[in-house]
Amino acid sequence: MRLFGALVSAYNDLLREYCATHTDCEFWDFNAIIADPTSASGDGKGIYLRDGLHLGPLGASTLGKLVVAPALARFAPISNLVQVQSDSKVISAISRNVVTNPLMQGTTGTIGSGHSGTLPYPWTSTGNVQTLSTVTRADAFGKDVKTALAATSTSSAQAYGTVDPSYLTPGGSYVLECSLGIDEATAVTGISVTFSAYTTGNIEHRRGFGWPVQVAGATDSIATGDYHIRSRKFTLPSGTITGASITLRIAVGSSSATATARLGRVSLKRI
Repeated sequence: MRLFGALVSAYNDLLREYCATHTDCEFWDFNAIIADPTSASGDGKGIYLRDGLHLGPLGASTLGKLVVAPALARFAPISNLVQVQSDSKVISAISRNVVTNPLMQGTTGTIGSGHSGTLPYPWTSTGNVQTLSTVTRADAFGKDVKTALAATSTSSAQAYGTVDPSYLTPGGSYVLECSLGIDEATAVTGISVTFSAYTTGNIEHRRGFGWPVQVAGATDSIATGDYHIRSRKFTLPSGTITGASITLRIAVGSSSATATARLGRVSLKRI
């Protein structure tokens, strides 16, 4: 007979009694939210748990939305935490993530000349021949922008997402994070993810990851695999920011180059 629910309930009762007599602590009863009201032994609802006891993704998300986020909002120094990964300035004005659509939902982006497929808003493709699509991530959380390059020249291929400059603070410090999948790369010299900001006079300020894998020549092999990459903290210049974007770039070393890359969970956060 499983006793997890009964043991947790009994332990919570002890904690509740202790906190009731001590003014320096506060009791948050998470179990009351996930408990199954039809269970005689007080077990949690199966959809919230991954093994009958510990929280799974849905359970953690539910607790975060109902309990943790409202409670943390009372504390001014951390009131700007992003409450869900899909949050952005478009959804919540207090979000520190200034990227629109970080989970790559939708198909209303702009496909460049000579390209085919679809892109999510606000992404656009330029440069060498490529086929664009959005694909569900292996972990089923959001989607990736996928580009399949079939080069016909040595010009590079790009897919970029615009960033509303009104969301950026001159002199503010930021980090850029994303996942990058490299499924295939032949005769390319590098694959990079870069943030660019422009100030009055069209002066560009660029920060990025460089090449996530090192290559010495156009015929070298780039390691395939899935990467989670994060830039160092960088500070935007003072002055008026007139435009900004995040770019996935495939640098081509041969007119017969091919590559397939996936970009997802892009976030640019003020820290």
